[in-house]
Amino acid sequence: MTIELKDKKSKTLQLATQAMYAALNMDDEVKQKEAFENYSVALADTMKASVQEEVALFENGRADESIMGKRAKRFQLTSKEKKFFAEAVEKQKVDGLDETFPTTIIETLMEDISQEHPLLSQIDNQYTEAVIKYIYSDPSEQTAYWDVIPADIRQILIGAFKTLDLQASKLSGFIALPKGYFKLGPAWLAQYVTTFLREVMTATLEEGVVNGDGKLKPIGMMRKLSGAVDGVYPAKETVSITELTPKSLGGPRALLAKEKMINGQISMVVNPVTYETKVSPNLFFQNTQTGAWTKLPLPNGENVVQSYAVPEGKAVLGNLKNYLLAVAGDLELELYKETLAIEDMDLYIAKMFAAGVAKNSNAFIVLDLSSITGVTVPATEADAVLVKQDTINPIVVVEDPEV
Repeated sequence: MTIELKDKKSKTLQLATQAMYAALNMDDEVKQKEAFENYSVALADTMKASVQEEVALFENGRADESIMGKRAKRFQLTSKEKKFFAEAVEKQKVDGLDETFPTTIIETLMEDISQEHPLLSQIDNQYTEAVIKYIYSDPSEQTAYWDVIPADIRQILIGAFKTLDLQASKLSGFIALPKGYFKLGPAWLAQYVTTFLREVMTATLEEGVVNGDGKLKPIGMMRKLSGAVDGVYPAKETVSITELTPKSLGGPRALLAKEKMINGQISMVVNPVTYETKVSPNLFFQNTQTGAWTKLPLPNGENVVQSYAVPEGKAVLGNLKNYLLAVAGDLELELYKETLAIEDMDLYIAKMFAAGVAKNSNAFIVLDLSSITGVTVPATEADAVLVKQDTINPIVVVEDPEV
């Protein structure tokens, strides 16, 4: 059991999360680093408050075993996990230890992630303890035949299976560890580290699954599976739709059908902002007699999944099970040597092996929803301040009289 992030929906953490997803979709490494650091700080503050509350509950409930069991939420460790975190407590660090980071931690985290998060819970998640090449098949290809198999058919069968090399991409994330947490003991240290790692993994994996460019990271749903330049796969062309009607969505669905990709529940993955501005407003109708508003499903019963990893104004259409994400249990931890101002904390960088790819080049279609009639987002407080400043200090262009 992991720590419950009681302030997970706080404005600070929400804004930091959104900013990180936006930065990951840019080609600006400085902004990406800044956004990730801000996210780490916000998450660390949230984690710190949650752990302190749990510790208080634990201390107050020590006299009553039943209260301890219900409130303390202590992390249950395997023997290998106990050895690792006991050594970490003894040496006041989590890197360069004699014991390797337990693969069972990553396995548990992947189980949690695949159950708790809408997008990651619906793709094909595969866990392997070691770093290997994972074998999978294209669902549009026939992989079984009756009777004797001729040589040419055997070759087709072999070609239907593909490999995903987990060594090709390495997932990195920060763990901001308060110095005083070593005093809490192995169980609390394990709980903090695994919960922090889970949150960072979720954000990074989701971005990779949706729009990873394939260079040391997954090839996202929004990317082509061909035409890579220097390891970077190009973005797919978008299909523009103007309405959420059977006719508008019919073309993209027909392409999925042509490629045998309507092989399960079809989902539309959209940014939460796009959902509120373009999708949701077009799914309601008002009963003229009662005045009550009723929400309709999408025309063909597509499941709507929200993710900040999808750029605003875009959507991804397809069966999410046609995306494979394979994660290995091996994890490398090392102290982050670059300067990062997090007071009273050591910053570690966690590196693990993970790879992802669509099982078919046409498994997912990228939709452009910008032409759909929707609603306008009001200006934020920060936007209002900028507008006010521009009004007070307008930019005046003075013509050169010599020209």
